[in-house]
Amino acid sequence: MIGGVLLVHWVLWLSGFYAFLPESVADVIFLPVWIVICAFGAVLAGVEFKNNTAFAVPLAGFTIVSFVFAFF
Repeated sequence: MIGGVLLVHWVLWLSGFYAFLPESVADVIFLPVWIVICAFGAVLAGVEFKNNTAFAVPLAGFTIVSFVFAFF
């Protein structure tokens, strides 16, 4: 579920969806949501690493890349 939410957030960002919103609304939505999703992704990847490594490693990679984009 977190991977899907991260993917939707990436698609919205790449398609320019946030440019259509007023700047005050986009600032409130964009960065905090991205950071929260990355935090949940990191926690889920850590928990899932014990059960299903094949799922946890790509999710952790996608989460790290997303966090780096959000940070910079």
